[in-house]
Amino acid sequence: MADDNFTKWHIAGLHALRSASEQGDAAGKALAGKVSNADLKALLGEYSETAGKQETHFVGFLKELGTEPNGFKDRIMEGVGNGTSEMVKAAPDQGLLDLSAVAGTQSGLDYYAGAFKGQGALARQLGYADQAETFMAMSKACEALRERFTKVGDTIRAKAAGEARKAA
Repeated sequence: MADDNFTKWHIAGLHALRSASEQGDAAGKALAGKVSNADLKALLGEYSETAGKQETHFVGFLKELGTEPNGFKDRIMEGVGNGTSEMVKAAPDQGLLDLSAVAGTQSGLDYYAGAFKGQGALARQLGYADQAETFMAMSKACEALRERFTKVGDTIRAKAAGEARKAA
């Protein structure tokens, strides 16, 4: 049955996105403890809170479908987290550590936004209109949050460039 396979695929996607959100929540908290820019620190807190709320939605969606969250680990978000950790470790100064946190978080938000659109389209096809609307709203929220990270990153880069010019 095609519908049964699509429903199983949808449930698998929910497990993956629940895990990705859990990882994003933890990453936001960890990064907030490492960055120096106050605006970035606040934005990372918002990112973490958003990911936590997303995870709550996914747990609810899974329960609507008669299943419980499992131990599945989203390998895409794990890769984003590993890459972000490597950038942060390699940063030679605090300004570049802050920019590494911006870049890594934006990668996570890009993943969320695209995955939520795809999962929302699948939910809509399966007749889960409320889930589909929630996914699309979450995707838009991630895109808006990403833009806010871009603005904070631009501010950090401008400050670093100004300091570099003064030092030269």
